[in-house]
Amino acid sequence: MSAFDVLDQYGPAKLLGFLLAVTAFLTLHLARLPLVAIAWLLHQAMRGIDHQLTTRLTPAGHSRPHPAGAPT
Repeated sequence: MSAFDVLDQYGPAKLLGFLLAVTAFLTLHLARLPLVAIAWLLHQAMRGIDHQLTTRLTPAGHSRPHPAGAPT
């Protein structure tokens, strides 16, 4: 079904409503991309800090204990 078929069958108000809904959907998803990027950067920074702390606090020659049931 083409846009012209929808226009003939349902009228311009329904077609405009659909186009507004699609535009709102795309706008909201594009607006969240910077927030996703910030969350990813924070996650990477926290992983780096955790790795540095673990490396500096673990005595040489010792490994971290594995949780119960974890593969060795």
